[in-house]
Amino acid sequence: MSGHAATAAAGGADATGALATGIRWGFGIGAVIGALAVLVALLIRTPPAPQQPAAAQAQDEEGTTTNKTAHTPT
Repeated sequence: MSGHAATAAAGGADATGALATGIRWGFGIGAVIGALAVLVALLIRTPPAPQQPAAAQAQDEEGTTTNKTAHTPT
């Protein structure tokens, strides 16, 4: 931010204009970094769910067992 403000001031802009230019560049670069962070977060894949053994899966379909790892809201 201060680098672009100094460049604008050296180019003949008044102090307020140079400060506004530096702030604008700072927010612009922050927006680009934020957008890249969202993009990377969307591209990260979660690992697949572990497979149940065939016997446990058959019992689940019959309704004789319950899923003890299920999260219940508190």
